[in-house]
Amino acid sequence: MKSIKTLLCGGLVCLLATTSCLSDQENYRAGFPVIGARHAYVYANNLIDSFRLVSYGPWRIDMKSNDGNWCSLAQLSGKGYTDYTFGVTFSENTTGHSRTAIFSVTDTEHTDISANFGFLQYATRGDGSMGNAAEVRSIKGSDGTAISLSYDRLHRPLTLDIQKNGEVLHSLAITYNDLDSTISVRKQGGNVLTARMSQDYQPAEALVANGDTVMYRTQIGSLEQMYSSVVAFNIEYRQARNAYMAQAIRCSRQSLAPDSIHNSDSLRYQHRYADGTVYTQFLKLNYSKADNRYQTVDVNQLLLGIEECNPYQLISLFKLGRNSNIISSATSDHDEITVTTELNSDKSVSRLSVKHRDDDQPVIYDFTY
Repeated sequence: MKSIKTLLCGGLVCLLATTSCLSDQENYRAGFPVIGARHAYVYANNLIDSFRLVSYGPWRIDMKSNDGNWCSLAQLSGKGYTDYTFGVTFSENTTGHSRTAIFSVTDTEHTDISANFGFLQYATRGDGSMGNAAEVRSIKGSDGTAISLSYDRLHRPLTLDIQKNGEVLHSLAITYNDLDSTISVRKQGGNVLTARMSQDYQPAEALVANGDTVMYRTQIGSLEQMYSSVVAFNIEYRQARNAYMAQAIRCSRQSLAPDSIHNSDSLRYQHRYADGTVYTQFLKLNYSKADNRYQTVDVNQLLLGIEECNPYQLISLFKLGRNSNIISSATSDHDEITVTTELNSDKSVSRLSVKHRDDDQPVIYDFTY
């Protein structure tokens, strides 16, 4: 049996066409010169894709494996010498594990010619949270912190409001244009930051507006590398009047691929306020066994208090800065921070307690879903 074997093909790959001979009197051309999905690897909250297929002969698609029938193709047969593009739909992955769907396409006039293709769906959403992560609706802090959030049907954050003792610190409204693949963030005051949007519904580049920029900045290695001995990068939020917030993160010998567990070795944080005041922390980090991916927000962003919380990171718009586990302690030359976590039955955070060495009492954050 002649077959063209390919699995999880993406990017509209061209496969080798096959030419065979049935007899001395009959020659034929068979095969699939173009076959592939736009994205063969999809996130837990990706629900649609497209597939392109060109065959020399009439064809049919058969399912080989598709646990739970989570992946469906809009078309299962067609004619030869015709360029087909059709839809693919996925159900949300709330299983807590990655999963695959494998299909086979066969030339129905020459059934010895076939090709396998498939899809893999990650256990995690595009922001790094698990596909079954609970949506955080509000966070109340004993220091007067009040955070509220809302989401769309894909669990993407739509609004974020952060206050301290009634004063609004940050107010964001996020929109996703799935037709032209752009993301926009409207800040309090009307400034709108925009960027191209990736398949994971995250900025594919820096979010930029007049006077504002939020971005990754690589120090060592490459963020495009799934595996690296050392990757170090900054997540920077630069504002007008020379104000900025920057987190410098270093990961050693860890995968940054979706679904991987990755925790940074250290955190260097600096916040320059508009009045020129600079707050700096250089912290060695230790982690608990509690998983930071079972709620929609990155709870580690509360480590230094709400004034030092990057709002774009709290909602994981730059997901590589989201450590997979919840910090248990952070130490520097002049401070020691202890974090205690209480979890709900679904592994989401119920209460977070953060205490600095010189504080009389910890700040207690209570989460509502």
